[in-house]
Amino acid sequence: MLKLSGNQLIERGYRRFESEPSVLCFYQKRICNPEDVTLYFLNIYLYGSGLQPEVQFYLPGRIPFNVTAWTFETLEEVEEFFQRVYERLECIPYDQT
Repeated sequence: MLKLSGNQLIERGYRRFESEPSVLCFYQKRICNPEDVTLYFLNIYLYGSGLQPEVQFYLPGRIPFNVTAWTFETLEEVEEFFQRVYERLECIPYDQT
């Protein structure tokens, strides 16, 4: 399971947000292409038991779906996983939804 501190996430470009009562807080990073188009937002929710990375992607036709990653040990693995999902499923950029 992913083990990071809030400060480590902030150092990696994530922003901290307060959240609903079941979540202590969450961190979010805007993922863009080289032209600064927003592809998706990577959210990392902080629960009492640990961190839960999640992204909502969009398929052509603006069909949303969520992907949660539980088994990764490093932030690099999480970020690479979500980027591969985006590319392989040919998702559309968030800016086009």
